[in-house]
Amino acid sequence: MAEKISSFTLDGINVTVTPDDNEPDKKDRIEITLHNKDKIKVLSLLMICARDDYSRVYYVQISSPAVPNKSLHTQTCSDFDTQGFPHKATIVDHDNQGNLRLHETYQVEDVHLNMLIPKEVFEFDPPEDYAITDFRLPEAERLTLEIKSMKNVLKSEAAPGRRLEILMNFWGLLKDDHPDKLKDILNSFLEDEDPYLRKNAATMLQVLESRKDHLEQDQTTPNNKQQ
Repeated sequence: MAEKISSFTLDGINVTVTPDDNEPDKKDRIEITLHNKDKIKVLSLLMICARDDYSRVYYVQISSPAVPNKSLHTQTCSDFDTQGFPHKATIVDHDNQGNLRLHETYQVEDVHLNMLIPKEVFEFDPPEDYAITDFRLPEAERLTLEIKSMKNVLKSEAAPGRRLEILMNFWGLLKDDHPDKLKDILNSFLEDEDPYLRKNAATMLQVLESRKDHLEQDQTTPNNKQQ
């Protein structure tokens, strides 16, 4: 594990892994520093981990040159059980001016991991005016259902602010990849009883047509650059 981490390289990030000074045979010291484009260090992260299991973290320290002599965050963990869970933790936080924000110690008496969760916990019955997106479905089917759901909300929703929100949702969802579907929806808003919604729909149609014209122009304009 130490060899994999220490071989990691990425512009702006340095990672070093060395044996811990106090227990070199049992723990490793992992230091990660972030640099800006001028190679100036902006943030440092130090972790002391069990050598045979890096998920068992005994100490964490986050510091910044902007707050000298004090750490933004430290966390000390101890009393790990056989599952690798710490039963005692002390957390200390400072703000960007070095002022103490938090200093607390937690003592865990009992831990039950991977307990059976009843199916009822995952049951979800949203109100009728909530749009539901099922990311398990193919994109085309998901889009159809989203449009249908928002249209149903429009039929039952009278508040102008909520209806305008749905109009903006249609714009964000369809303007780039499905402008024709968006155009049909915007045209339906032109007959809406609310004049503010009609005005916004008309403005969006103008923008949509302008985007279409620019796109067609870009596709038909020859390349006049000199060879």
